[in-house]
Amino acid sequence: MSAHEPLYRVALVNISPVAHGTRFRVQALGSEKTLELGGDEVGILLFCTTFQTIQRHIEIYRNRYNPDSDIIPRLKKILEESVLACFLIEEMELATQLTESAQKSVLAEDFIEKKIDLIGIPTRNRPGELRSCMKSYVENAIRYGRTPEVVIADDSNGAFLEQNINT
Repeated sequence: MSAHEPLYRVALVNISPVAHGTRFRVQALGSEKTLELGGDEVGILLFCTTFQTIQRHIEIYRNRYNPDSDIIPRLKKILEESVLACFLIEEMELATQLTESAQKSVLAEDFIEKKIDLIGIPTRNRPGELRSCMKSYVENAIRYGRTPEVVIADDSNGAFLEQNINT
């Protein structure tokens, strides 16, 4: 295997039956390209689950299933057509797509710029814990230069509030 031969594996594809289930329409997700393939041809495509050269996929298939030798040229043609139809994705293309996706991700630099605008604190009959919680939030806000609005939803009962209102 040459160091420059591309490595391929099956991409995300949608497979739907046509013609009484003997033929299938295959379409790569995110692509307009489709091919109509027989069941054995779909099986060959789905067999390519690891990154290998086209030739290596054929060798692995031949070793596992021992098909007639006249089927090998057809295997190669199916896999080459699958590359053109984006059913098989090249390793470097997948890496590029993942990198581009990560760069566009909200989790990248945009996330760092987000500020916390509102803090909601539900509580019931726990003034000590609420005091500790508020102290921590205030210290954190001061430390990081934030000014969030704080909403406390206190469902404490009346008798408890009367006993603890000034603590």
